[in-house]
Amino acid sequence: MQTIEQAMEALHRKRTQIRICLLIVTGIVITAVILGFVMHMVWPGVILLAAAMALYAGYVRPSDHRYGEMFGQAVLRFGTFSKLHNLELAPKGSLSTERFQELAMFPLMEGEKSLMVRNSVEGDFGGMHLTASETTFHYKIEKQAKKYYKFLSGSLLIADLKGNRSGDWLLLQKGLLNEEIQQETVKNNRFRVCELQDDFLKNHYVLYTRNEDGSRLPEEAEQQIRRLAQKIEWISAVRLYADGAAVFMNKRFYLGNRRTNIDPKPEDFRKNTLPEREELFSFFRWWGELREPDRREKE
Repeated sequence: MQTIEQAMEALHRKRTQIRICLLIVTGIVITAVILGFVMHMVWPGVILLAAAMALYAGYVRPSDHRYGEMFGQAVLRFGTFSKLHNLELAPKGSLSTERFQELAMFPLMEGEKSLMVRNSVEGDFGGMHLTASETTFHYKIEKQAKKYYKFLSGSLLIADLKGNRSGDWLLLQKGLLNEEIQQETVKNNRFRVCELQDDFLKNHYVLYTRNEDGSRLPEEAEQQIRRLAQKIEWISAVRLYADGAAVFMNKRFYLGNRRTNIDPKPEDFRKNTLPEREELFSFFRWWGELREPDRREKE
């Protein structure tokens, strides 16, 4: 496993390479200008300028992008998700379309680029397997013979938990989705509307269930979700089911398209870019622990 010191060394080495290449590009450009405007050697100047542009586009910019990516992954490993064991990082994303659709939380257009994922993290913590991804997905709206596309972007956290507890609910923030598409989606996923008891949740969310008896959320579950939503304004969807739970935070990213050229220090890596982390982990742990009494009763 990579240490902070190794991450710093790799970044320092990459940063040095970028700076050296930038100096070379600058030198080539200056030489091209001198040839073209001072010595009136236009074509040699043009050729050198083209070489400088090719070097910048072919190496400097991709390397700069890679540097920012390496820096961000180090922050996730040693800061934001440092509590996870067996940690795996996937800058390009590891959440599959199949897994996303299995959650049955949102509509999704067919096609390879309907779901875009980046900065995925997987690991174990407190008896659960956690997957976090920054996602962007879209769906189509047809209105008056015209087609529109609605995009949603944010962080999706999924907790896989052991056990066999029954219960299957989906809580969606009001206005998050197009109403017609939302109704079509929940119908296709065999959900039906379920009553909420908590006034705060009633005002901000709609609850759906797959339970055959139409049973609503336990009172304790409503209290936990209300507490979570009041502390984290980004909570847009919550999924509770037998094998785990999932939370989507619309327009909230724990890393984003981070770019930096600083020479990092150890404290730069230890930053928690997801202050909501403890609340989310606590919510997932609660759902996992809630299922234990049910299993003991069955046994």
